[in-house]
Amino acid sequence: MRRVIAGVLMSLCVAGAAPAAPAPARKVFIIRNAIRDVAEFRELAVIAARLKPFGEVQVDIGLLADKSWHDVPPGGSPWHEFGTYNSAAFKFFPHPKIAPHLPAEWVASNRKLLLAKAAILREYGLSAAFTSNETNYLPESFFRENPELRGPRVDHPRRTRAVAFSPCVDRPEMLAMIEWMIHELIRSVPEIKTIFAQNNDSGAGLCWASGQYSGPNGPEFCRNRTTGVRLKALMEAMQRGAATAGGGITIRLAGTFDELEEREFTPLLPPNSFLSRPYTRRTPPEGDPNIVWTGTMIHDAYPVLGLLDIEQLVSRLEQTHNTSIRTVVLTVGQPWYYRGNERADTIRKLIDIVEAFYKQPFTGVVARRQFLETLAARWGGAKNQQALGDALAAIGNAFRTKHEAVPGFDFYFFEGYLPTSSRFLTRPMLIRPDVLQPQEETYFLPHVFAVHESVARNDYQDAYETRLMGPPVWDYPILRAALREAIGAAETLEAMQGAPEQPWLRDLAISVRMWASTVRSINNFYFAQEIRNRHPKELSGPERIHSMLSNAGDPDNLAWHQIQRNEFDNANEFLALLKNGGLKSLSRAADQKHADTFLMGPDIIPEVQQKVDLMRRQWRDVDRFLTPGRK
Repeated sequence: MRRVIAGVLMSLCVAGAAPAAPAPARKVFIIRNAIRDVAEFRELAVIAARLKPFGEVQVDIGLLADKSWHDVPPGGSPWHEFGTYNSAAFKFFPHPKIAPHLPAEWVASNRKLLLAKAAILREYGLSAAFTSNETNYLPESFFRENPELRGPRVDHPRRTRAVAFSPCVDRPEMLAMIEWMIHELIRSVPEIKTIFAQNNDSGAGLCWASGQYSGPNGPEFCRNRTTGVRLKALMEAMQRGAATAGGGITIRLAGTFDELEEREFTPLLPPNSFLSRPYTRRTPPEGDPNIVWTGTMIHDAYPVLGLLDIEQLVSRLEQTHNTSIRTVVLTVGQPWYYRGNERADTIRKLIDIVEAFYKQPFTGVVARRQFLETLAARWGGAKNQQALGDALAAIGNAFRTKHEAVPGFDFYFFEGYLPTSSRFLTRPMLIRPDVLQPQEETYFLPHVFAVHESVARNDYQDAYETRLMGPPVWDYPILRAALREAIGAAETLEAMQGAPEQPWLRDLAISVRMWASTVRSINNFYFAQEIRNRHPKELSGPERIHSMLSNAGDPDNLAWHQIQRNEFDNANEFLALLKNGGLKSLSRAADQKHADTFLMGPDIIPEVQQKVDLMRRQWRDVDRFLTPGRK
């Protein structure tokens, strides 16, 4: 009897006096990136593998090896330029009916990169995700051969110079082709466990869906079918293709749907298919309660790299502690149109944070601050702990304050693209942009997002054929406070001595300053255009000879000079940052061929210098049209 009792006591000691707490549910980590270099991808895989103790790790491999140059019509088209890096199953494994309409070498290079990445993931015991625009528009030559398969027009009429059509998934033949392509994808890469499917946006669309940019449209025969029925058939075809290849997948659908469509199709979605909107500061995820989106600040700060909002990141991770949320998406690549990716050192810091959190999960503001200080001690050392903790908190707070101050700059994804897609970083800010000679515009004007060249040249407030909205006044106190807080954090980082991570902290300071510079540029160009908008008559007429009878000048003359000087100084400061190590913190093309509307070119230093020189040369232009004051 004593042995029995002793055995029972021993088992209680091993198990603990109270019932053991259930082990935390294992997570699914999905790392979305924009890496095309195999060696760089291997480095990402090594870093990502650190999360394996906490769950399954999937790395997105749905990236094209190169732009789909053949998609852009002669003369260019801003809307087509958007999607030249967008993935789709047919761009890797085209159905025999589609293959003749695509450049064979381009498809082969996409597939080669995909399989090389899959082999790396296999080597490190990782799974894969695949980002895919289903159903993406197809070449016109395909529809000439298969006119019955032409589906909706999917381009944006205000942003394009040529129309584009997606295939019609109401045709059983098209569904069979999609099923075949997904089958080939999963058969070739069984590591793929998740497909992020984009629809009714970015060149992918469903017939008669409300979200089409040109309005609901498609062939007449399928007009009375509902979006829910149509979407259900598409998701089932994709799931069948995966199942017959021997692997089940989860489909996370994003796109543009109205409330009625969502209400109809949500209960119709097949198992393991979800409506899953990516998280942004403005729009929390809806439709999929089992996923959290977070990562670096590459979306908000693009084209600047290397930034983290640690408190926001951790607050998102906290939502997965003791809840049903299992999937965590970590974004380290530019998530819209895949132009840029974070540096490896920034990704390591991101994984440091995620790893530390899941080793000892917590919730609450106090615990979050303590966690931040623990990171500060590790990265800055004991003597820098308090200052670094405050600086890291200030960086995140500056981001959030800025977003609250000027939500108009964040309209959809514009804040992250405007410095690039409007070329604010490199173009001169002029009261009369038309004074430049054609050869002086060639380095920036072809890359400005605008269908009409005159708009690209003359309207600093045009954002993708949409009017940019700014703060009430140029010197807006809340925006000014946000930028002041960011610069103060950068100064703290720069002053630190003896920090274990001092080189990284110096790079972080440069990134913070560069981000603040891009925000200043947006604000300056916005209010420069406000002045131009108030004086169309004066600026379109001949140079004026001002009266000498009065000392009173036009108030906008002084306002212009203030903004002009601010942008001139801002550009010079940005130039100094680039020369002082900032190039590695800026997303840019490796060669001029790949520079485009959404990606700065490799020669950004001479381009910023040219901006400065042109502004200096044209400094007095405003005095020729708006009366200066005399004292």
